[in-house]
Amino acid sequence: MALATVLWAVPTVAQDSLASDIDACAARPENRIGGAAIGECLLARSDEIDTDIEILADMVAARFCDPRHRQALQAAQAAWESYRDTECALVTDAPGNTPAYVNGASCRVELAYQRLDALRFVDTYARPRCSSYELVEDASMRGEPVTGQPVPIPGTQMSWQVEGSWGDYRLGLSGGPMQPLSCGFCEGAEDNCDADGIFIMQEADAPGRPILFAVCHVGAHSQGVTAFDPSTGAADPVLRVIGDYYVDWEVSGGRLTVTPDGDTDRQQSWPPFD
Repeated sequence: MALATVLWAVPTVAQDSLASDIDACAARPENRIGGAAIGECLLARSDEIDTDIEILADMVAARFCDPRHRQALQAAQAAWESYRDTECALVTDAPGNTPAYVNGASCRVELAYQRLDALRFVDTYARPRCSSYELVEDASMRGEPVTGQPVPIPGTQMSWQVEGSWGDYRLGLSGGPMQPLSCGFCEGAEDNCDADGIFIMQEADAPGRPILFAVCHVGAHSQGVTAFDPSTGAADPVLRVIGDYYVDWEVSGGRLTVTPDGDTDRQQSWPPFD
């Protein structure tokens, strides 16, 4: 009777799975005495499904390149575990007899199957966009850029250009808003000037969303990197790193990585995904 009460409230897919597990546990010779033995068998089955959940959760998490999304999935998993513990403890403890123990074990199996279904749904319908950029040398200009001169961006109808002068340079797509750089450019080996310039990154499958970044000198001694994503329409840079004296930068592994003054503890990357 107690088991029938549990099964009556279970959604169809989970009910079929739970019913099969109850039948399998009852069919084992060691469980023919019924009672708590069935509950112990169901708890063991719950542990097996938990292993499947852990494996699937790790697989789903690996699809997300944004750490914030992985953290959200981990938080959801932890919240579900807490929810199941609390919910099923209510069934087990009220009234705390043998039928309640079996029903509590059934609760854990039922909710485990539901969690598997939820993770499969996320795995099927979540479409994380994992960006991977490459430096486009043909569209970049090392050293001091020529102001007012549009530079074509391959694979698109777009071009970029720089306006202004030292300390008041502005960068943007031709015909679009110009973003302030508040820096200047120099050439030669001194003061790491040979790292200066305007550079373009593109994704192979999305060339129409280029990233523009400037490497230039700030004030009397500093050097920095400022990167913009024109597709967002936002004035704020997606990345801005200033070194007290210089910066090292590279586009590798699909990302722009900037290290100020050789200090890897202050190193930043964009996109900021692992």
